[in-house]
Amino acid sequence: MEEVHEGQERKNGKDYSIHPYIVAQIYCLVHGNKISETGIIAAILHDNIENAKKSYRQENYDSIQKDFWDEDALICEVLSKKDIQDKKERNEEYFNRFYNLKEIKNYLQDIIDEKWLLFSSDTIRTMAFKIGIIKLCDRIHNLRTMEDFSPEDIGEKLEETDAYLLPLARDIGATHPKVLVQLQSAMIAAQNIIIRKQAMKIL
Repeated sequence: MEEVHEGQERKNGKDYSIHPYIVAQIYCLVHGNKISETGIIAAILHDNIENAKKSYRQENYDSIQKDFWDEDALICEVLSKKDIQDKKERNEEYFNRFYNLKEIKNYLQDIIDEKWLLFSSDTIRTMAFKIGIIKLCDRIHNLRTMEDFSPEDIGEKLEETDAYLLPLARDIGATHPKVLVQLQSAMIAAQNIIIRKQAMKIL
């Protein structure tokens, strides 16, 4: 992961590789008991495929599967955005797969069928659950670290969260309430950043 993100920085200028570690930490926090090793690894690798091109590396399902497991490679594939030019179209297509656990499971099943892989229905359901939690943990950390974004960009991120990820958090929150609590708390934190920035502009 650190090699893939080498030389990359977040908006605040900090090393990008800090983000996947914190996502994995939040994943452990909200998941509770019986955290699997594959889930933690997938949380750490969740941006590898999408960000590899920035460091001119070739990272994909095959490269992750070679060093880890099919499950990690599949999770990372689902979490990666496809290369669509139009930003709005890309975001809609991407986030629609995370609307709830059923949608994640369906998208995951399509990839499994495409790759001619065999998994039990229980394993697929568990993978979909891990994907949902990791995506939410990713958004939780992003919302909490938006000090260097404009109020407009933060507002756009909040609208996106409310439309696509809050329903997922409510779905997962039925059994893992910490996920919903943390996401709502992060949304409030981001809203407070907007208010503070607007107040500073007026002052």
